[in-house]
Amino acid sequence: MFKKHLSLFLALASCALLVLPRSQAVASKRQTGGNPAYVRNQILVKLKAKFQPERDNVGLPNEPQNQLARELVPRGGRRAEALADDLQQPLYVIELDDYTSVETAIDAALQDPRVEYAEPDRLLEPAETVPNDERFADMWSLYNNGAGGKVGADIAATRAWDLTTGSDDVVVAITDTGVDIGHQDLTANIWTNPNEIAGNGLDDDNNGLIDDVNGWNFKDDTNAVFDLNGNDYHGTFVSGIVGAVGNNGIGITGVAWHVKLMPLKFISGGSGTTSGAIKAINYAVAQKRKGVNVRVINASWGPSAIECSNSFSQSLKDAITAAGNREILFVCSAGNGICGASRSLGDDLDVAPEYPAAWGGELTNVLSVAAIDRNDGVPEWSNFGRTSVGVAAPGVQVLSTAPRTFAGSTGFYTMDEGTSFAAPYVTGIAALLAAREPSLTAAQIKQRIIATAEPILPLASKVTSAGRANAYNALANRTAALPALGITKVVVTKKFIDIDGLGFVQGAMDVEVNGTTVASARYDSAYALGNGSFTHVFAKLPKADIKALFPVGTAVRVTVINRNTGERSNALSVTKQ
Repeated sequence: MFKKHLSLFLALASCALLVLPRSQAVASKRQTGGNPAYVRNQILVKLKAKFQPERDNVGLPNEPQNQLARELVPRGGRRAEALADDLQQPLYVIELDDYTSVETAIDAALQDPRVEYAEPDRLLEPAETVPNDERFADMWSLYNNGAGGKVGADIAATRAWDLTTGSDDVVVAITDTGVDIGHQDLTANIWTNPNEIAGNGLDDDNNGLIDDVNGWNFKDDTNAVFDLNGNDYHGTFVSGIVGAVGNNGIGITGVAWHVKLMPLKFISGGSGTTSGAIKAINYAVAQKRKGVNVRVINASWGPSAIECSNSFSQSLKDAITAAGNREILFVCSAGNGICGASRSLGDDLDVAPEYPAAWGGELTNVLSVAAIDRNDGVPEWSNFGRTSVGVAAPGVQVLSTAPRTFAGSTGFYTMDEGTSFAAPYVTGIAALLAAREPSLTAAQIKQRIIATAEPILPLASKVTSAGRANAYNALANRTAALPALGITKVVVTKKFIDIDGLGFVQGAMDVEVNGTTVASARYDSAYALGNGSFTHVFAKLPKADIKALFPVGTAVRVTVINRNTGERSNALSVTKQ
């Protein structure tokens, strides 16, 4: 079993917790967030039967349709469309101009004595897709019903599967330990080299590797990507999160039900080398050049604890950049706090970079992932970094596949934790995106996942998106709704009050100290989220005012208020030293 301090990949600590099943009815009621629940520019209006306009012999009203729209909505109606020819069902869709709201149009229509009722043209969506895998109810990470956690604290996988469950044409490279390619929930999704003939002892594709049918073992320089006499636990667990076969009636499901997993082993016995990692990355890139649709590389590994302060490698960076040049997204784990002064606390990669995760703020094809738990809490061991780390994903008590030879598994499945296992959830989302929108570049997939993440308060200003990756939002290209106003951190200096939180709207926020408004908030565009809100505001005050408002050694309450809506944040107590 790998531990948090092992070289070249990150925190793993096994644990188990039963997640109770939830009904699909609960899922169907969950808020979609982001956009209104109805069409913005039209309403439905039913006339009373006695006011039904006369119809000609082809079933159309004699009265011009745009005239009826103007009568029903005098200052905004553009066009009316009859939905039925039945005189007892005089129902119309009224199209509105760009300046009239749905609410205003409904109020106007209801003033007309001919109108029986008027209502929004509400959006409808398919029921969420729930697979029949026998342990799906244990997978809070994909569908959290609140049993022992928070309802909706998941990646919204069931709604995403309404849109796509993936594609066998999309290939994900698993650079890790080996993968149990014979596992009952993985074998159907294991990649097969189309340019290699199995078992003939020849290098059919002329890449210098003989019989690399399912990938390659760069640790031992062999085509055996799984060691029956070893463990190869980590890579097998990661693979199950990305792409365990979905809806097959057994075990679990991956984020992508349909995908091809390319095992590229370079870690064994708890460590691997930079050269091995580069070989694995280069193999994936070479296969892309040959026409294999490699879209994502999962890298759930990082520096050895003894190398943390000097983990930069130009050769590794060059290999990852080359993958990006071939439109391959590189998803990596943020790390598990092995490099800081305290080995149990997460590190800020913006301050003390650890690679490859810290390249997430520099390379357009690198997306680093922090961990969250089933309550949307951030475990204290998860690394973070507002510019380095893009999103967070489930990484505590998550269920996945274990090798058939692993003694700690139950029916070839087990639970574990670490940012190593948060990353593959995002890799799976990227695979779904590549299946649904094949033309997206690696940089576009990265930005889509960041821009559509669901903001959660504990992540405010700690990762770029301040949020949890949301598969449905990413596939539908929907930004999350404006989150509730809240603050997580207040820092007071000689001239500034700096505040981190969620729900900050430009031009609307005031800073209060002990209940008294002291200044309007200012904004830093670097902290903007996809929904247009901000996670950081500040107020600049004269030194004398700061001194008066924050007496040394005295606890002072700081609050933020939206002056337009009256919404108030929680109050944080600050004591200036």
